[in-house]
Amino acid sequence: MNPEIILKFILGLIYRLMPGLLTILFSLISFGSKAQTDLSQIDQIFSWVEPNSPGCVCALSKDGEVLFNKAYGIANLENESPLTTNSVLDAGSMVKQFVATATLLLVEDGKLSMTADIHEYVPELLDYGHKITIDHLMTHTSGVRDWTGIRMFSSEDDDALTMVLRQSALNFPPGEQWSYSNSGFVLLKEIVARVSGKSFGEFVQERLFDKLGMIYIH
Repeated sequence: MNPEIILKFILGLIYRLMPGLLTILFSLISFGSKAQTDLSQIDQIFSWVEPNSPGCVCALSKDGEVLFNKAYGIANLENESPLTTNSVLDAGSMVKQFVATATLLLVEDGKLSMTADIHEYVPELLDYGHKITIDHLMTHTSGVRDWTGIRMFSSEDDDALTMVLRQSALNFPPGEQWSYSNSGFVLLKEIVARVSGKSFGEFVQERLFDKLGMIYIH
């Protein structure tokens, strides 16, 4: 599917959903545990979703209790399979919180240092003449270019790590500026895997998801 179409859909989705969801959120916060929020308002927010169009899954919880959990629309345009509350969805940048947590677990284990040069863990990364630390990667201050912005210049077979390792220069010296970069978290995932001796998925499954009872995370 054309990336421009996907982007327009996502932006339209945010535009449509944000006002209604914020209204419900603020009503829950304002009235505390005694709030009697009319959850049917959520259906009104998602009333724009046609039965045969791309949709979403919305869940609302408070104090550990699931107050609302419902799917809207279909999951696949080709076979018209419906979305369900058990559908596996791409977590997108929500993954970053788990990457950061996995990294900090290894710091806590004494296997990583936030101030160490990442070339200790990824020696094949080009030497840019500057020290890039774990902290730089995690705080978007590394200067490493965002791989999504250079994807158009790469082969369709190249994965994110390949594109990151192939960069010939930094956008700025580490620590001197802030610029959102998915590349930093690509490198952090690789570092977690190399230092732990397990794939990133195996590590977070064992150290995070299993212990937290997050059985629907894949």
